[in-house]
Amino acid sequence: MGKHPSLLSSQTYLLHNIKFLKLHSGIADYSTTEMGIQKSIAALQARKRVPRKKALSGKDQPDQETGEVVAYSSAEEYDMKRLAKELENQGLYQILELPEEVEDVIHVNAKYKIEEEPRQIYFFSEGSVVFWNVPELEQQNVLRFLKPFETNPYDPELVSAENEHLDYLYSEKAAKFSRGRIYLESDGDNAYYMYTFSNGLALSVKLGMWEATLENYIDSMEWVTEVRIFV
Repeated sequence: MGKHPSLLSSQTYLLHNIKFLKLHSGIADYSTTEMGIQKSIAALQARKRVPRKKALSGKDQPDQETGEVVAYSSAEEYDMKRLAKELENQGLYQILELPEEVEDVIHVNAKYKIEEEPRQIYFFSEGSVVFWNVPELEQQNVLRFLKPFETNPYDPELVSAENEHLDYLYSEKAAKFSRGRIYLESDGDNAYYMYTFSNGLALSVKLGMWEATLENYIDSMEWVTEVRIFV
């Protein structure tokens, strides 16, 4: 097996995330300029949103046992300092070290094992959380735990509706994202890949929340447009 890539080689990191987002969310390009935002609003008015992509099931599942990655965006921001302190006080999760270049992210591992595969969570300062191999009940407990550390929390129903699900499994080949699944290396350190995929999912679910929020706003203003037509 070749050498592991640098954890945050800037070009590799950026390309991984851009490619992941384009493949997974179907986004070709987007802009935060005024013109770009106007175009986004026009596009949303012209079409219905595509539902969030869920994990494949049934006959589409591979023979190999898979784990699940689930991402939520529950707020505009998390208070990371207070969150890290409370995680330590709670004692259920061990905070893992990240490279110095990685900022505004907390990576934890569950201290109490349920099975051999570890349960890991990534908290991103922009209000997103990504679960690896974490049962749904535990996910909901963590989301409730996050509430005191949220700035401008989102509607809970919208948070649940806009989550991202992906399967992951292990392969003897290099790590990759293919056909809606994440493949990790069966023999090697996957820290870089798990972080990169988590960051991509965090960005993707955040974009989904923005899009859903914008669509709800447009729907709420529809009556104003109708009134103006008849005035």
